[in-house]
Amino acid sequence: MWKRLWNDDTMARKFIRGGLDDVDSKVDIRWDGSKVESYLRHIKRFKEELFALYHLTVGAPTRRTKILSI
Repeated sequence: MWKRLWNDDTMARKFIRGGLDDVDSKVDIRWDGSKVESYLRHIKRFKEELFALYHLTVGAPTRRTKILSI
């Protein structure tokens, strides 16, 4: 994610206030909290749906180690 933020200004503008123009190092980043939280909610929802799909399509009850990897 860091590499993508540093190399893609469009991506950086989605999560960083003001983009990378005013940032000298990772310490100076001013995150846009609402956009970061929205992104994390989307990731959580995706993992929940992935879990449900995996559970329904595997056929047998899954082992704890495989489910915890999701």
